[in-house]
Amino acid sequence: MCGADPGGGEISLVREQLQTQSQQIKADVGEQGADVRRQIVALRQRVDALEKATKVTVPAAEKAETDANKSKVVVVLYVADRKDLAMQMQDYLLQKGYSANAVYTDFTELGDANRLSSGTVAFVSGENDSSLRNEVEKVLRAKFPQVQKVVDASTPKLASTAVQVRLF
Repeated sequence: MCGADPGGGEISLVREQLQTQSQQIKADVGEQGADVRRQIVALRQRVDALEKATKVTVPAAEKAETDANKSKVVVVLYVADRKDLAMQMQDYLLQKGYSANAVYTDFTELGDANRLSSGTVAFVSGENDSSLRNEVEKVLRAKFPQVQKVVDASTPKLASTAVQVRLF
């Protein structure tokens, strides 16, 4: 048995089976991949058709307003009881194009003189941004009738083009 490989026939049979299974797996994966790609193309076509059918164009005036508000920052600070209103204000301001954030606080960082009674809204801006503060107040008061007790203030510590809406 010189030169004969003990178990050689068995090894070659296993190799052959592995190769056959490998080819079958590649074929199956290839078919599945092609099927997935076909489904993706079909979905993309459906989405395109739906987008064309429901195409909504934004009026030029609204787009101009949204673009003009991009650089204007509004931070809505709120106590726990005013969270719902704060989130609604944030969403509305975002729709109008403002850079808006709602942030929870208990206002302990404010001195007693600056802490207002419950239900009060304070619009606070930098000293040079009273026009932006008035603009944001007008926009929010028109949309949210809950904004009744209002206090306006300015502070040198706020960044330019930034307004705080404090919901006490």
